Amino acid sequence: MAKKNYPELNKKLKESYRAESEAFMNSIRNVKEVQERKILELVRKNASTVFGIEREFPKIRSVNDFQRAMPVSTYEEFKPYIIRIMDGEQKVLTAEQVLMLEPTSGSVSPSKFIPYTASLREEFRRGIFPWLYDLMQSNPKMNNGSFYWSITPASHEERKTSGGLPIGFGDDAGYFTRDQQSLIT
Repeated sequence: MAKKNYPELNKKLKESYRAESEAFMNSIRNVKEVQERKILELVRKNASTVFGIEREFPKIRSVNDFQRAMPVSTYEEFKPYIIRIMDGEQKVLTAEQVLMLEPTSGSVSPSKFIPYTASLREEFRRGIFPWLYDLMQSNPKMNNGSFYWSITPASHEERKTSGGLPIGFGDDAGYFTRDQQSLIT
């Protein structure tokens, strides 16, 4: 087996994070505007869902409208919707197809299940990639060797919900693009 050239692989990996890191740095210049735009975008995209109809998302035009329609809530208040998703129903909380349910690590309480969509995976990338880029940029010595990351709670068995949705990623590679996966595996 050929020895891996870690400095070269890590340089390519770091560069693959650069654009997302730059976009993140630009977005923090006006956090309030970015957050308001994101909230209203999500409301608009999910107005036709079961939850969106119940909360009258089509009537929401501002962050104040959103705050009135969506008071701070606990997981327990969302649990009936999550159960519907686990049973295979789509367009409950999100108009986008739910690909899987990601369990939380649950240190104090049992695991909670978060509906995972392609857009949510992109949101995670928008958070993870700038962090990894900054880490690799700030600590150049780490780029000379191999390293290990763990993002997803460990699970050894493949599980599915009653509706056939997978529970959890098979491994953390699912957070990365195909090109990045070829560099990290």
